[in-house]
This record gives sequence, structure tokens and C-alpha cells, in this order.
Amino acid sequence: MNQPSYGPPPYGPPGLAPPPPPFADFQPRMPTSGKAIASLVCGVAGLLLCVVISLVGVVLGIIAITETGREGTRSGRGLAIAGTVVSSLSVVGSVAILALVLGFGAVEEQEQEQRRAENLDKDIALVIERVQQYYKANNESLGPGGPVLAEAQPKPAESKRGRDDRGERVIPNVRDGRVQGELSIRHLVRTGELSYSGNLDRWELVVTDHHKATIRAKDWGGGVLREVNITDAATGAHFESRGAGAR
Repeated sequence: MNQPSYGPPPYGPPGLAPPPPPFADFQPRMPTSGKAIASLVCGVAGLLLCVVISLVGVVLGIIAITETGREGTRSGRGLAIAGTVVSSLSVVGSVAILALVLGFGAVEEQEQEQRRAENLDKDIALVIERVQQYYKANNESLGPGGPVLAEAQPKPAESKRGRDDRGERVIPNVRDGRVQGELSIRHLVRTGELSYSGNLDRWELVVTDHHKATIRAKDWGGGVLREVNITDAATGAHFESRGAGAR
């Protein structure tokens, strides 16, 4: 008589836990996006360094947001968003600071230009006054023979470098306190007496007639900043052919 066959019992021995589920659905953790970290670092560094780093941080942050999305291959979306925001704020802050610096610089440059113009006006007025004094003291003429009006009188002995024993440049073409050659700016004012520039090499006086002359103020490169033409040395009548305009 044949015995009936039975399969294995549907459950294991009593008291044992069921076997764990298979590992087919296990997914490894995605690596953190390096661009997200770099974006955040660039944003922070841009606050301290320069706007270029912040711009790099914005670009890296946008790329990191893309690669950490639902279809992305990296994690760290929060870092990517934070890096983009910080970098963007850093760009805005850097631009604002740069605008302020440029604004202050423009204001300072404008103030310096105004002070220079005021000093030039004062200096030119002084030279014109000295030209009038020389003209009247020299029998109404700007030719040779008039008195030296510069406060620093020349020494009798002149060194090889054209300076006296006090270091002052000796006034040329002078004898017994009177101009022997062509009238120049050094005969009228002394070194350091003018506000715009105490260096008299940056000033020029050219006599064009017995009652006419031209005054020029130059910049460091030798270019003419102001040019004033004295048309009547007796009255000081003049006009500007180059500079702030007619007088």
C-alpha cells in the first residue's frame, strides 16, 4: 500500500522569524554634490574677497541644484540652494560696495578739481597783480629794467647747480635787484608762493608786448591747464584762451 507524499511544511519550525526580504530593492546612498559644497564655499569667500569668486559660486550652485534634483545623481540639494543664495547675496553686496567706493572716489576727485581750480584762480590773480606792479614800476613797460618782485632775492654768488647757499634757486638775469633780460615768472613770485604748485617750473610767463603777456599753468606732464592772456598790464585786463573760460 502506497503512502501519500507531502511537501515541505509552509512554515518553518515554530519560534523562528521569517527570512528577511531579498536585497533586490536596496539602493545605495548617492554621494553629496561637490559643486554644492563649492558653491557655498565660494559664496562665503566672495563676501571677504571679490565678486568674481561669488559669480563662480552662483554658477556652481545652479549646476548643483540641477544635479541634485529628482532625476539627479547627487545629493546635497540643501547645500546647493544655500550656496546659490549666499553667492547671489555676495554678488549683490560686492556690487553695492564697489558702487559706494566709486561714488566716494568721484566725489573726492570732484572736490580736488574744485580746489585746484580755486588755487589756480588765486595764483593767476596774484601773478596779474605782480605784472601790474612791475609795469607801473618800470615806466609802463614789461621790458627789462624793472624791479624784481619775488621775495627771495638772488645771492651775489651762484653755485654750479644754480642755487645759493640756502638751497634757493637763483633768479636769472638780475643785476642790482633789477631784471636785465626777458621778464619771467621767477622775477615776480618766489618758490612756494603759489598755491596750485610751488614749483615754478610748472608756470610760464611770456611777454608778447610792452603791455601784454601770457601766463600758463602746466600739469605734471607739461600740458597746459590754464592759459591767460593779459591784454593791458596797466589795468590787468585779461581773458583765458584755455581753461575755465573768458575773464
